[in-house]
Amino acid sequence: NNKNASHAIVWLRPALRASGDEIMYIRTVVRELERAVALSMERSEGRVGKFNVVVDGNDFSFGVMPSLKGIKAFVTILQDHYVDRLGVVILTSMGRFCEILLKLFLPLITEEVRNKIVILSHDPVERKATLETILGKKNIATWLGGTDVYKFNVDEYYDTDDTIFGTDEEAREYLVTMPYHA
Repeated sequence: NNKNASHAIVWLRPALRASGDEIMYIRTVVRELERAVALSMERSEGRVGKFNVVVDGNDFSFGVMPSLKGIKAFVTILQDHYVDRLGVVILTSMGRFCEILLKLFLPLITEEVRNKIVILSHDPVERKATLETILGKKNIATWLGGTDVYKFNVDEYYDTDDTIFGTDEEAREYLVTMPYHA
């Protein structure tokens, strides 16, 4: 996706996440952010290592919401480690529940990150126009009114030879050196 642009695009659909180990979910998202930086660097021949994040709040509800501790840990990781890599965070299909959460959490986010958050209109025409401006016409998913028909397949996505796995010892070392994220 977005092969010609310098910013990679990370799509998050929190309502579709499997409930369970919250820390593992955060690690999975961080892995994808790292992968996005690497892909952006590769495509731009080392000039740009940035990404945009699209968060689709469709069907998000209290039942799939991570804990407040998990949200705080995730926001802290983003602010501490990705603020210079982050292009924009695009929030779309935000229901009433998400809007209430945003009102609670936006004041807790640094101004630098808060200024990178774009909340899309509920109007489909306005939403599509904004997405076209930020992501490009070819990179808008069909469920948001675009033409990109890509459908995520977990088995295909993670079935690559270039995936690097860390050991349990490396994970424990990370937790010791970065304890406030655990």
